[in-house]
Amino acid sequence: MLHSAQSTAPQVSRCEPPSWWLDTKHRDITLLLTGINLDRCQVTPANPGIKIRAVRQGRTATHCFVDITLAKNAPPGIYAFSITNKAGKATRFTFELVPQAAKRIAPLSTDDNLYLIMPDRFADGDAKNNIPKGMDALYDPKRPRHFHGGDFAGIQSRLPYLKDLGITAIWMTPIYQNASFIDPARKYAGEPVIDYHLYGAMDFYAIDPHLGTPDDLRNMISAAHKSGIKVMQDQVANHGGTYHPWVDNAPTKTWLNPKKDNTWQLMDVMSPAASRTMVDGVTRGWFGGFLPDMNQDDPDCARYLIQNALWWVGMFGFDSIRQDTISYVPRTFWRKWSAALKAEFPGITLLGEVLNGNAAFVSTFQKGNRGPDKVDAGFDTLFDFPAYFAVLNSIRDNDWRGFADTLAHDLLYEDANILVSFAGLHDTPRLAGRPEYGIDRILIALTIALTLRGIPMVYYGDELGLPGGDDPDNRRHFPGGFPGDARSAFSASGRTPDEARIHGHVRQLLALRKREKSLRTGKVTILTADHTGLVFVREAKGSRPVMVAIRGRIPARMPAIEVIGAPKARGWEPLFDGTFSELGPKGLTLAFGHLPVAVYVGE
Repeated sequence: MLHSAQSTAPQVSRCEPPSWWLDTKHRDITLLLTGINLDRCQVTPANPGIKIRAVRQGRTATHCFVDITLAKNAPPGIYAFSITNKAGKATRFTFELVPQAAKRIAPLSTDDNLYLIMPDRFADGDAKNNIPKGMDALYDPKRPRHFHGGDFAGIQSRLPYLKDLGITAIWMTPIYQNASFIDPARKYAGEPVIDYHLYGAMDFYAIDPHLGTPDDLRNMISAAHKSGIKVMQDQVANHGGTYHPWVDNAPTKTWLNPKKDNTWQLMDVMSPAASRTMVDGVTRGWFGGFLPDMNQDDPDCARYLIQNALWWVGMFGFDSIRQDTISYVPRTFWRKWSAALKAEFPGITLLGEVLNGNAAFVSTFQKGNRGPDKVDAGFDTLFDFPAYFAVLNSIRDNDWRGFADTLAHDLLYEDANILVSFAGLHDTPRLAGRPEYGIDRILIALTIALTLRGIPMVYYGDELGLPGGDDPDNRRHFPGGFPGDARSAFSASGRTPDEARIHGHVRQLLALRKREKSLRTGKVTILTADHTGLVFVREAKGSRPVMVAIRGRIPARMPAIEVIGAPKARGWEPLFDGTFSELGPKGLTLAFGHLPVAVYVGE
């Protein structure tokens, strides 16, 4: 950007978006300019190819909106604009047009095995970005709420490990630039608050320097694509960072909702009995009471957020988007947001987070499913939190009837067969961090997540039984990913016996999913679900059936389960050593040996 030295001259410090692509379907773009003396401006392009439709004043002279149209025959390159304010003073700013959107490989599907990575905690591949300039106080791998050094280069260096495990897609938590300083007002358990998780954007168009550069990100995505691994971006349209400049100086009067605590009463959003005030308590409250809530009913704010979502995909080639906290945002916005993404990038997968165990509520956010408000939010798929909570409760109670009841609610979804199933993620305690969990229960939870209908997801380190309690303890760094680690669990020789057992179990199940179509697209039929255990079968036309059995009464042994109604097969081949099946006159007997789970493939 170029700036005038005169005190009354306009100065442009930011142009958002800073760039776009020529093969776009969205040729009408709105540029948000940030600077000083941007009052009553006129904007003139220095080159043909871009037409100025309108110039609109922001709330103060620090912001200005420029509505432009990209000509179909516009050449790629850097476009300069002259901006003149009411004082007659002028300066220039630039905007780039690239030839085409970055390449993507394929949308997320039930053929995929998804892997969740918090970049800062996975692997440090470039020590040079551990302490960006002026951010010395933010890095300390020994402290739970500091940056630990993980980055894009670290993820790229571990792609062979992920490929060997059976992973075909990775979801990274946000990569936006967050605060470059320690929160001066808050502490948790005596620890300073540092946004290492990157869910508090200070700049929606910049990458946090702890993770690397835009080129590092492009290189990582390119290497993943060459390995056949898709990449999902984590986006946050609900809120910005605690100290985002908009808190004190927003572009419009209604850009942010007034500061008030969120009520957290999620069911009010879809309740026919809830008042407008009750709904607004969820969709207009500040997350945690301190994260500024974006007002998606402000047309300029909504357009900014939609363009931002398009820009990240178009400039970097993400294959899908995970959108954070979608139930805290007006559903009318998601209808516009999802429509814009589908129009620009047909086939892109949109995954929404609704952290709630009620399928009647969660299901209303899936594409094609309109709730009482008659709004289709447009998300292709959702996290299966109802099944996640049901599995935890069934393991705790040694009774699988509740799990069967939860799956009965599949009829509420437009398509339950593409939900994302998981045994844990970055917002829940680790399986190994639950005091009542030993390896048996960890294997049970992972087995169900990796064999249930939908798209299975593994949270980094869960394939090892990585311990950890509540946030941030559930975000320990991956052993072997960082300088000074005593061992590396990225290699078989560096794993403990327990880690090797869990890792081998996960790897076998992911390999089985790849081999057997029934585990990817097959119907789920529950044969047994009570205190004796759980048995379900997956069947798909043209594929061998797969039967999954969970032993009841953990930790006490239930050596076998009698199954009636199993699909006809000449025999059932066990996946794991020590388990076997026997067909008798009354039905099928599934024997576990010393294992808590058994998986059989029909012959």
